[in-house]
Amino acid sequence: MKIITIQNGKGGIGKTTTAWALATGLPRKYPEYKALAIDFEPSGNLTYLMDGDFINSPTMYHVFNGDVDIRAAIQHTSQGHVIAGNSSLTKIDKLFSGADYLKGISAMKRELEKLAGEYTHIFIDNVPLVGSIQTLQSTTSAHDLVIPMHADALTLQGLANLREGLLDIRQLNPNLNIAGILLVKHHQTVNERKYSDVIREWAGEMGTKVFNTHIREAIDLQTVQGNRENLYAATPDANPTMDYLAFIDEYLGKGYYYGQS
Repeated sequence: MKIITIQNGKGGIGKTTTAWALATGLPRKYPEYKALAIDFEPSGNLTYLMDGDFINSPTMYHVFNGDVDIRAAIQHTSQGHVIAGNSSLTKIDKLFSGADYLKGISAMKRELEKLAGEYTHIFIDNVPLVGSIQTLQSTTSAHDLVIPMHADALTLQGLANLREGLLDIRQLNPNLNIAGILLVKHHQTVNERKYSDVIREWAGEMGTKVFNTHIREAIDLQTVQGNRENLYAATPDANPTMDYLAFIDEYLGKGYYYGQS
């Protein structure tokens, strides 16, 4: 079972879309894999995209608090398996305050270990707050870190925040592999190529890479998400659909990628 945390120090740059596309696309393309999505954001956006109940269902907060077993928190939806996110997640910091803080950081890891053998991949969508207890819980439990981002100046600030937080992350999880940076909503403009060069430089300093696959933008994607449809069934020929399928292959090391380096 491989746990993948999807993070960036800035919001609105494709973390949730990437978690959704990977959690639904991996088992669709490779039925031998079984994926679980964990919505670790109070907004519940990933749960919405997964066609789940983000209002009344238990979240990881309820699992941590002992209200439900982790298996009881898993929803089996039309799009796959998901543990919901909602406003209850904002209470995690109070749940593990004071003397319980260190115990809280490892809480996600302890719970996910119970699912070993049931899933091959777990994808965690995170809040854009580097250093928050939720971010630390996620990175402590993970094997791989995938960083979605745009090639622009504002998103570079989010990467800078994440880069600064890596020292603390490494102390908690020295075996965490920074799998790479995924460029999303990418158009290959002159300006984006300029920032892509900076991102590659920073990736080298972080001991990682920029994935060869780039995720292009399409208006169809917003429609599919608004309708809570499956990306791969609704728009199989759309650019983001093909790009995410290609990225799945690149991430798995299957040797194929779409896009320009």
